[in-house]
Amino acid sequence: MHPRGDRSTGKCCICGRDARLTFEHVPPRSAFNGREVFAQTLAEKLKGIPPELTPGAGEYSLCEECNENLGSRYGTSFVDFCRDAMAILDNADEYCRSVSLPETYPLRVLKQILVMFATICGASLLENDLGLRRFVRKRDEQALPDRYGVFISYVLAGGIFRRSDISVRGSFCGAASIHFAELVYPPFAYVLAVDSGPPDERLVEIGQPFSSYRFKEKAAINLPLPQLPTPTSIPGDYRTAREVEARLVDQGIDPGSYRSPFGL
Repeated sequence: MHPRGDRSTGKCCICGRDARLTFEHVPPRSAFNGREVFAQTLAEKLKGIPPELTPGAGEYSLCEECNENLGSRYGTSFVDFCRDAMAILDNADEYCRSVSLPETYPLRVLKQILVMFATICGASLLENDLGLRRFVRKRDEQALPDRYGVFISYVLAGGIFRRSDISVRGSFCGAASIHFAELVYPPFAYVLAVDSGPPDERLVEIGQPFSSYRFKEKAAINLPLPQLPTPTSIPGDYRTAREVEARLVDQGIDPGSYRSPFGL
């Protein structure tokens, strides 16, 4: 993620070269990300730094060559995937629990998701793992390193859009820590887990299944996807608003008077 006020040059999050950086929409512009937005990271919010108007959700993160090449290789198929999934949600008579698409390019969709996480996490994500960099850059590469899991779910309307770099969720009870990055942008929540499982077991893993397809291979996709709520800006938090309020009550806090930088 490139810092504010210094965007003329920097390290490309895909190839790692120092170059003039272009704005990478996350998700792509045509995947319902074509309007100007006020963007603010969680760290900026906690520090009191005001939101910044940007030409869509995204960052100045990719060199022009990577932006153009990867957009044409993966972006169009990913946009189709999102639009088809959104149409399913719009036409559902009740709570939607699955996505069934007659034809899509699974490998391209997966690689575009990883391009988005490269922008969210910064150049170090691919720089520190050449196997992951090769998987993202080489269109025909199918060997997604085993340490990574890619998960998705539908999200409920009315939730908070959010994204986060690699976060760590620990435990005082001896449970293993969870390392993950996240993007929530309708119709999906996306999670990249590193050396761990996802922050919520209801998320559905697509990394290894989608990487089994070839670049030019179309397939019918049928996934049992839950619709998860995102009422707070806490990474990996898929509790309902009622569950969050009940937790506050358990702690002796009045939900009606509670004001948090994380929502609710």
